[in-house]
Amino acid sequence: MAPMAMATRAIVCRSPQNGKRQWGIENVEVDYPEADEVLVRIVASGVCHTDLGCGSHPDGVGFPTPPYPRVLGHEGAGYVEKIGSSVSTVKPGDAVLLSFAFCRECHNCKHGAPGYCSRFTPLNFSGDTKAFNLPGIENGTVGGSFFGQSSFSNLTRVQETSLVKVTELIENEDDLKLYAPLGCGIQTGAGTITELGAARASDKVAIIGLGGVGLAAIMAAKHRGCQTIIGIDRVEARLELSKKLGATHTINTSVIKESLEKAVRDLTEQSGTTITVDATGVVPLIQQGMDFTANQGKMILLGVAPMDASLQVPLVSFMVSGKQLLGSMEGAVRPIDYIPRMIQWHRQGDFPIDKLVRFYQAQGHVMATQTIRGISAAGIPTTMRAWQFSTTRGGIEKNLRLNESAPVPAHDAHALGHDKVLVKIIAAGINPVDYKLAELPIIGRFLYRKNATPGSDFAGVIAAATPAVAPGQRNGFREGQLVFGRLSQPVPHGTFEEYVVLKSADIAHVPEGVDPVDAAGVGVAGLTAYQCIQPFVRAGRGDRVFINGGSGGTGVWGIQIAKALGCHVTTSCSGTNAEFCKSLGADEVIDYRSTNIVDALKKSVSGADGQKFALAVDNVGGQGELYWQSHHYLSPGARYIQIGAEPGLGPVLDLVMKLTWPGFLGGGKRKFEMLTTKNNTEQMEEIGKLLQQRRVKAVFHDGTVLSMEDGALAFAKLKTHRAKGKIVIKVSSD
Repeated sequence: MAPMAMATRAIVCRSPQNGKRQWGIENVEVDYPEADEVLVRIVASGVCHTDLGCGSHPDGVGFPTPPYPRVLGHEGAGYVEKIGSSVSTVKPGDAVLLSFAFCRECHNCKHGAPGYCSRFTPLNFSGDTKAFNLPGIENGTVGGSFFGQSSFSNLTRVQETSLVKVTELIENEDDLKLYAPLGCGIQTGAGTITELGAARASDKVAIIGLGGVGLAAIMAAKHRGCQTIIGIDRVEARLELSKKLGATHTINTSVIKESLEKAVRDLTEQSGTTITVDATGVVPLIQQGMDFTANQGKMILLGVAPMDASLQVPLVSFMVSGKQLLGSMEGAVRPIDYIPRMIQWHRQGDFPIDKLVRFYQAQGHVMATQTIRGISAAGIPTTMRAWQFSTTRGGIEKNLRLNESAPVPAHDAHALGHDKVLVKIIAAGINPVDYKLAELPIIGRFLYRKNATPGSDFAGVIAAATPAVAPGQRNGFREGQLVFGRLSQPVPHGTFEEYVVLKSADIAHVPEGVDPVDAAGVGVAGLTAYQCIQPFVRAGRGDRVFINGGSGGTGVWGIQIAKALGCHVTTSCSGTNAEFCKSLGADEVIDYRSTNIVDALKKSVSGADGQKFALAVDNVGGQGELYWQSHHYLSPGARYIQIGAEPGLGPVLDLVMKLTWPGFLGGGKRKFEMLTTKNNTEQMEEIGKLLQQRRVKAVFHDGTVLSMEDGALAFAKLKTHRAKGKIVIKVSSD
């Protein structure tokens, strides 16, 4: 080991296992800086999709990074500790922000375009295979110098070209932490508008994809005074945030009925946009962006598409349109000039990056997801936003209040108790049980005390975990991992709050590539559907399954899961929802309003050459005849499974009779079961795999996800009993 090595801690990224990232904090050693390097003590680092992408694939896939293990991170902020012999731009003690590295010698570097450096890939991705060492391990090297910095380390060697001195521009360390993401994501979005796009007040701008980069572009367009700024995304919470940051119009791609081109042209007097920015890398969206870009307009690509992706461009029409197709690297800026400008805009109140950045602990795992922009050692907050109620008189939806400063239930792993995790909620879903239990006259008041929070389904990121759920033990949950699942009811702290304590049995990993908002739509409904279908059908054998109530939350999942298992699915719903159920895969749909369900099932059996159903799943209950006559359409030995029951004496008596009245006395002649859903990590992860394989999908009511401010509205919508799919709110605004 070199005598000049220093001990430090870093988030080390190891080779993925079973498709899951393997990131954790480890002890490493870093050498003293070379002549053109600087040793920096990192106080905060932004997290970018590029970090996730470069730590999620096997060696040799994607960008040419050093072999695993490696240290990533490329939006660092910190203080200079030591400098190399040839460094002249900073001195020890200086505050610095870190950006990309460049060679200084090529044509582009010499002419003000370092983002297009001829050696950009080797300097920023290939890095140094021996940037760090593992103490006590012979030849135990760790790759790094990612973007010339590898900022996921407390001490790291940084290329001088990656440094931006900000000593005179900040007032304290909190400023420095806040500005960490300026080094890549925010400068890329903003620079694409102001430098590459050269936006003016007369421009009509569209931003496709409203993550951190896209939202930075929105802010920059507002800073330039652009007359029309259109934010385009499929997540309603992001669209709402974009309005606060400067968007004049928004388009939710998940709900528009016409084409995206028509929607944009309708907002631009049919001319189209003069500047179109794609921050998604999704080819169909890019193609549509090309279509709605105005003649002589600029279509700028900054989202990273798959390596083998290509775009079809009709050359003649492209030529005569005068459109420009541009690629944005780091916003086409010189960070040493542009980062101070962004800081100045922020200080003037014209660039509210504080609305984009949140701080999280870096313990055990980088707190990074598709929706989280930053990490630091700032700690878990002491307060949070939470929807709460103390009475349900008149309905829970009329009594819910959004508490902006509710206490966080735990602040670190030591406060959690055995086998628990603290999850920062990204999105949360609700089910009928969430209000039915709470609204029970006496029991509800006993189960839910003062300032209770509703909600059971969720997806989020682990903020703290006890040792019992550490790597190598039980399910291997650790801080920073994306998880989803459902709470066991009833609990005083539901998922309509920013932080929730859960048992490890309540959670499962969100698979790579699955949006956590989609995973939040699984919960009770998805798990219930899986548990009442998967054990009782023969996969791939074409078993016939009947699902009573196909358009509600459990029915939506039931249809899809049964089809994924190769079943023939018949479902009942209102006639207005028939096409919806067919779109999910239902082979036959019965309109319960105009048709007797039992008669329709008998007819279905007759039309299938007498093949009866292998399973009946009743999501509605209260329809006794459907079970008493089930022998006419269910095979001998088949099960009739009921999910839930309405409160009240009548439904309870009906349920008791189904469970106890023997068939030889006129009762049901098929096996009846009342399903009680039990949390099961393995089964939830199987559903996650189906999501990842796109064999099932989350379906949201009205095709939208509600914002955190819509918590009471979510319950009002649920209680109409007309919801198609899942009702989910976006809890985190990250």
